[in-house]
Amino acid sequence: MVEVTENTINDLVADFLRKNDLQLTTEYTGQTPHGRKKPDFVLRNSGLVFGEGEWQKTYLKGLAQAYDFGNIPGATGSFILAYPDKMRDAISRRLKDSSTPESALQGFKFSGLLLMKGERAELLSGPIDEVVQWLKDGIQHKHRKENAGAFISLMRDIVEELSDYLPTADKYPTFFEHIIATMPKHSGEQETAKRAAAYLLLNQVVFYRILSQHKYVPLSADKIEKPDDLHSILALVQNPIEAS
Repeated sequence: MVEVTENTINDLVADFLRKNDLQLTTEYTGQTPHGRKKPDFVLRNSGLVFGEGEWQKTYLKGLAQAYDFGNIPGATGSFILAYPDKMRDAISRRLKDSSTPESALQGFKFSGLLLMKGERAELLSGPIDEVVQWLKDGIQHKHRKENAGAFISLMRDIVEELSDYLPTADKYPTFFEHIIATMPKHSGEQETAKRAAAYLLLNQVVFYRILSQHKYVPLSADKIEKPDDLHSILALVQNPIEAS
């Protein structure tokens, strides 16, 4: 069996993208706020778009890397491309027969997030052929149809990470309690409550991010004195244009 690492998949993906008219290199080092970094991919079709290849189980780690790459001087965008964990053994068997990148990468679902400067994030959840079109559309600033499945998958990954970080004892026990307003004692109940708290925290972050967009009228806490005042907030979220 051929030993398959993250770099093995990166090389196969790079070869496949090049064969599909994407100008891609893998040798580049750039300065970020967190030191010098070496992206896995550099797209040069339009500006410099830096990419990170990562196993699905460490998706958020790769996402943080991709976000960092967006701060490299000259960057016009960055992306994370995640590989399903089950690829490792399957690719190992396929490479034993000297498979081409095309045949080696077929049949798997990739996920990703593309962050072009000044554009909305573009999510991906699909086969290797769709990876090509996702990148081509992104660097040409073409908006794709929103992918609900990719969004749900990303939110699920974030919740998993958040639930691991939520403290239930020791130094910051009240942080968890402030989110969910309780502290279950049984270990099974505690894990369920942590996931619920992670969902609530993520919902709050997404809600405030939506309200921070320019199309929404700024809200003042001084104007919220009673529960009925929240109806005006709901109206702003549902009808931002009319409300402005």
